[in-house]
Amino acid sequence: MKHKLIIPVVAISMLFVVVSGVNLILKKQDNTYKVKVFKVAEGYGYLILADSKIIIKQSFIPAINGEIPFSNPEDAKVIGNLVKDKLKKNILPAITEAELKEFNVEY
Repeated sequence: MKHKLIIPVVAISMLFVVVSGVNLILKKQDNTYKVKVFKVAEGYGYLILADSKIIIKQSFIPAINGEIPFSNPEDAKVIGNLVKDKLKKNILPAITEAELKEFNVEY
């Protein structure tokens, strides 16, 4: 009788360990990427950090011609957060002109 109980107990224990591990990984992913806005000569840019390492340094507004910085820190932060969200979803973090317009980024 005891042998019949061992298999379900072991299976439930293993399932608990797997679920706990996946939960920890997902929590770490949520906290992995951070956005920091920085000042450049004529405006603002943003950094995307993963585990405190810079993975993207964007000194200029993406998706437009020329090297034009963001005119205010709020626009840099909004687009930086959009890039962060795309990275978290494993989506290519490219920004389009339509997205700049959608978020009312001034340039």
